[in-house]
Amino acid sequence: MTAKVPLQESRASSHAEEQARRDQEIRRLKVSLGATFEELEAAGKVGGGRLYSFEELLFAELSRDTVPPLVFVHIPKTGGSTLNRILTKNYRWRLDSYGPDFFPRYYPDEFVALVRPPLPDDTRRPVFFTGHIDLANEIFRYMPVRYVAVTLLREPVQRIVSHYRFLSTLPNRLLSSLSPLQREDMLSGKVTVVDFFRKFHSHFPLQYQIFAPTGLSAQVDTAICGLSHNISIFGLQERFDEFVVLAAAALGLVDILYAPINVTTQTAAAVSDAQQEELASLLVDDIRFYRAAVEIYDQRAASLPFSLKDRTAAFCAAKKQYLAARRAGAPHRWRAAYG
Repeated sequence: MTAKVPLQESRASSHAEEQARRDQEIRRLKVSLGATFEELEAAGKVGGGRLYSFEELLFAELSRDTVPPLVFVHIPKTGGSTLNRILTKNYRWRLDSYGPDFFPRYYPDEFVALVRPPLPDDTRRPVFFTGHIDLANEIFRYMPVRYVAVTLLREPVQRIVSHYRFLSTLPNRLLSSLSPLQREDMLSGKVTVVDFFRKFHSHFPLQYQIFAPTGLSAQVDTAICGLSHNISIFGLQERFDEFVVLAAAALGLVDILYAPINVTTQTAAAVSDAQQEELASLLVDDIRFYRAAVEIYDQRAASLPFSLKDRTAAFCAAKKQYLAARRAGAPHRWRAAYG
């Protein structure tokens, strides 16, 4: 006669089986039946990748075998969407984060395969990663090869103004993440750019916070150090064409002519000079960080072995012709969706 299993033991066994099943589902979600990052790290297959510095990219003779993956730290409203378009034309794959996360969107084994050197017959660079991330992102920890990191900065007051005005052009259904923000309230002046920043700034980090861990007493100084030593090349949105020329020289980019995208329309909410002055009083730390960044950028530009001003002027002339040719061409019926 078979002994009966007590009800409590039966439930415990069932719970353990269910927990094991869920753990397996989570593992499959994270690694697709492959190795975990921890296992790959123990085997020496991830981690240990070092950043290419600005000086190495501009002044060292790098062979084709060293073509590195690129990580674009995309700060919202700094011209990043246009830069993504330029990079997409020069790299074989563009890999986007999901929010701040690249993983498990990309499995560990897949990630290792993607950052391998290019094949002999590849005509474009292998891969670039892009996302609204900070320097604490896991991708920097797990990178197994040398890599390039780039970013764009913008004058802090104008960045917040641009963010506010851009949102004022969106329908309310797309503003749900900032509820109860309403488009009509911004257009009418009921919610000013200062109100917007005070109420919703927790939804988007300030620029210096992206380059410094939280909780440090000297965050701005830490951020300046992080920008200098953990980003290969950075540019300024106000001098975007200059940055494109600089990036092309440093990375050997071939196809860099572009048409701007995500440009805010003239129907966006108005912002007064007084409101911008009030914003400046709220952005003291970010302004200090940005001014220090401009000094670093100018010092680097002055050290180049070529005239950045002359190359930028030539690029702007070529871009003018490129845009004129685009406008003159017979419009395809899909251009509005993809142009």
